[in-house]
Amino acid sequence: MLTAAWDDIGATDRAASAAQTVLGRLGDPAEIAAAIAFLVSDDASFVTGAALVVDGGWSVYKTSS
Repeated sequence: MLTAAWDDIGATDRAASAAQTVLGRLGDPAEIAAAIAFLVSDDASFVTGAALVVDGGWSVYKTSS
């Protein structure tokens, strides 16, 4: 996620991290907020016991641990 933690990280390292995601980019905090908003909304009223991974595919595509 593109938070303040990335402020001192150079463009090369950002690009390398982004390349380790299926989507090829780093996420925006608003995307996490949207997932949370869905889960607390009536639209998710029948969702139970599910893991919602919001990581742009990093967990299935990453090349490092």
